[in-house]
Amino acid sequence: MAPTFHGRDIMAPAAAHLSLGVGSLKGPDDLGPVHAQFVSLDWPGAVKVANRIDGQVTAIDSFGNLVTDITREMLAGVPTDETVGVFCDEHETRCIFHAYADQPPMTLIALIGSNDCLELAIVDDSAKIMLGVKVGTPVQVRW
Repeated sequence: MAPTFHGRDIMAPAAAHLSLGVGSLKGPDDLGPVHAQFVSLDWPGAVKVANRIDGQVTAIDSFGNLVTDITREMLAGVPTDETVGVFCDEHETRCIFHAYADQPPMTLIALIGSNDCLELAIVDDSAKIMLGVKVGTPVQVRW
């Protein structure tokens, strides 16, 4: 969803103007009126505590993989074997894998995706469809 200011979409007009070329712009004011106050949104992010990381699904990619806000950096030192569990909604998987091919088709796996964040995926299928999970769903890693 595009950012809004006082209920009006401010990104679409700017994008439309920029798509026509920026040669006519003399400065930022040419994109629209200056706003004196900006709205700050809460973006809590994942939290690491003893033997647990609490995060959430932040995106669903085009393959139906569930992308979380749990980063590779946060997972440093966390075991990747069966002693670690990844929990999302009522679903659970053990281990953090290196590749989709590490498990057979139709298996729920956790792995670090190309964006360096933990992802939940169904091998050769869509986790979004198979699990019915949406953006904002809590994800927990426990070991």
